[in-house]
Amino acid sequence: MNPLYNSALLGRRVAKLECGHSSCNVITTDNQLIGWGENQYGSVGVGTARSGVQYRVSIPALCLKGMIPSKKKLSLLSVGSYHGVVLVEDQLYAWGYNLYGQLGDNSTCKLNHNMFNKDR
Repeated sequence: MNPLYNSALLGRRVAKLECGHSSCNVITTDNQLIGWGENQYGSVGVGTARSGVQYRVSIPALCLKGMIPSKKKLSLLSVGSYHGVVLVEDQLYAWGYNLYGQLGDNSTCKLNHNMFNKDR
């Protein structure tokens, strides 16, 4: 097995790394949330999944693009099998599969639930 060099992260330092069933997300030291992998159910957090379709994000991409104010500090990251959450100062952002209410928004929308933020 030959490891692959990920040129999309060139020049960035990874502060936190979390991996789910078949996707990964990182918080970089320059305060970016980046993800890649199989994006079924929106698990990568780039907002492009289609229900039941395995949409791959093979080049790391910015996650929650346009949703997180640029001056807010990303602190905690957790990724489950097909969903993820990130704490951004005083707000929690979640994305992905929500059949069992994993996103904490008082719903059980099964596929590719929209990303949202919730005050703590």
